[in-house]
Amino acid sequence: MKAYKIFDKNWICHEYRYKHTGLRVNSIANTKPIKCCSNGFHACLNPHDLTAYFGDDIDNPKKHRYAIVDVYGHYDCELSNYGSKIASKNLVVLKEYPTYEALLKEYDIKSPLYKYKAKLEALNNVIIDRDIVLKLLDILRTEFNKNKEAVAFLFMRLTRMECLRHRLDLFNPLCDGDSILTFIAMCLHKYDTFIDEPDITAPYYRNIIRINNKVKRLCKVDLFGLYKADKKIHDLQSLKPHNFKSIIKACSAKQRQLIMKGA
Repeated sequence: MKAYKIFDKNWICHEYRYKHTGLRVNSIANTKPIKCCSNGFHACLNPHDLTAYFGDDIDNPKKHRYAIVDVYGHYDCELSNYGSKIASKNLVVLKEYPTYEALLKEYDIKSPLYKYKAKLEALNNVIIDRDIVLKLLDILRTEFNKNKEAVAFLFMRLTRMECLRHRLDLFNPLCDGDSILTFIAMCLHKYDTFIDEPDITAPYYRNIIRINNKVKRLCKVDLFGLYKADKKIHDLQSLKPHNFKSIIKACSAKQRQLIMKGA
């Protein structure tokens, strides 16, 4: 099973010098039961959990070495407030990384979270000029009287876009002496039920999709796509690491029951 471990510059951890070249096996010599925090080679199944043990000094290549390791044989796994920890009888250093950030990237790039963060960043940083903003707001104004819920939802997505957050010069002044604040007021005061998470069974949901498709076609801005990517990231961050199944498999039957009960 793959895990993640940090050593000192001499490949020592808790006074044990690890063999780290040629995929050589490190094995516990004693016959005591393998137990987290007691006996065995320790590592984390999620590299983000390593910060609990190394703190602010974790990303210091002058002091540490960072590696993906393979753990097998007898092992014991535990999940706590600190995250995932595994103790094993055998450990093989598979690959060293120059920094902690590089180790995280190796893990994150395989995670769905990485995909959605990249998508959100791409959607957030589309090139928008004044003409596009005027065209987009004109579409929303036109739709507002008939579809207040849909427009209020999409407009708030627009105001959260990273590329527009500090660019009020693109909005103010707008045509007919209007300003961005006027349109916000119209959205939020005339329609005072702000929808942060649309109900897919509600009639306005179809209007959100229809108006968003129009905005995408004419302005090349995907406001609903921003919402979906943002929500997916939030959901993934509030749940479990993408290798949660591996973690569960490594746990004892008793702890597995406790974890699943609290899941």
